Amino acid sequence: MYAVRIFNSDYFTIQNLEISNTGKERKAGRTGLKVECTDYGISHNIRINNLTIRDVNGSLVKEEGGGSGILIVNGGDSIRSRFDSLTIENCHILRCERNAMIWSGYYDRKNWYPNKHTIVRNNLIEKVPGDGIVPIGCDSTLIEYNLMCDSPDILPMTEAAAGIWPWSCDNTIIQYNEVWGHKAPWDAQGFDSDYNCQNTLIQYNYSHDNYGGMVLICNSGNAGDYSCGNIGSIVRYNISIGDGIRPKETRQGMFSPSIHIAGPVKQTLVERNIIHANPKPSDAVDRTMITSDSWDGYADSTYFRQNIYYAAEPSHFDFTSSTRNAFEENIYIGQFKNQPESQKNKKAENIYTEKVLQESADGYKGLHCLMDSTKIKEHTLHHIKPEAIKTFFQSIF
Repeated sequence: MYAVRIFNSDYFTIQNLEISNTGKERKAGRTGLKVECTDYGISHNIRINNLTIRDVNGSLVKEEGGGSGILIVNGGDSIRSRFDSLTIENCHILRCERNAMIWSGYYDRKNWYPNKHTIVRNNLIEKVPGDGIVPIGCDSTLIEYNLMCDSPDILPMTEAAAGIWPWSCDNTIIQYNEVWGHKAPWDAQGFDSDYNCQNTLIQYNYSHDNYGGMVLICNSGNAGDYSCGNIGSIVRYNISIGDGIRPKETRQGMFSPSIHIAGPVKQTLVERNIIHANPKPSDAVDRTMITSDSWDGYADSTYFRQNIYYAAEPSHFDFTSSTRNAFEENIYIGQFKNQPESQKNKKAENIYTEKVLQESADGYKGLHCLMDSTKIKEHTLHHIKPEAIKTFFQSIF
């Protein structure tokens, strides 16, 4: 079930190893590295550094138990247990099924005992078909400078997955990451603020060429009292180029809006993001910029402020029955049906045309000037420069 296991340990570093775990056939729950804290109390300062974890053939089906490169488990009946200051950095997770790194811990708000001060930094996730980085039952997690790329299109059509996202977590910060080439049959966004979470911050990230859009913000309306819902998500200063290119039908046809808000999320801020929607690969592909729809309920009090929406082809907005949506000074470049604001900002359109579209219509060359490029293993990580993107928006507004 695992090649390496760290169990009930403190002040422990594992580094500079290559780990694989390939069975004769896919097996549910198989992982490369399992880090476990059960009936122990607090496990302090576990550091996972510079590992290559490859070729783990777990199940491709989430409900069966999936599989992973790294599995973090905390729990216990006699002694509640958790990790404090666990760090995963400089690792390469390659060809692991279903997921790259995922947690299993206390998710029920009636028995809340979250891991604290987790850091996930400078990792390369490559050719992983499912979820990339998914903390569960954590508080104050920092996820930064990670690259997830080139997911193979091998998941069954029942499966949903996305790049980087928390579940049952509070105060998560996701910043300076890049996700491209995600090909899950459902969702497949670069980033996600999921349910049973409070105060998720997604900022300065780069999403491109994914089957889904840039971000999902969601809450299950029938989760029950174990969940606090989805409250206070902030999505700001992110860039999406060429997302939403799902080439085949899924649960709702070719559904792949650039921003998907699903279910009764509350008090969400979407601010100063750039959504650059390029021509889709076929006429059947979804061209929606934002969809806010039902997951046993609808979003309330979502604030969209000073975002730039560029569509190379006619696009539209669909807020269905969501309530108290507010819009302020957003920029719409292209043709949009159900555009939520009617005013034009010719200054902004001219600046975007000059600095982005005249450099390259697909947006890559013009918008890359807002990013830094650094090497992460054998790949290049692109992440947003805060000062550059803030200056860009200041020039417009």
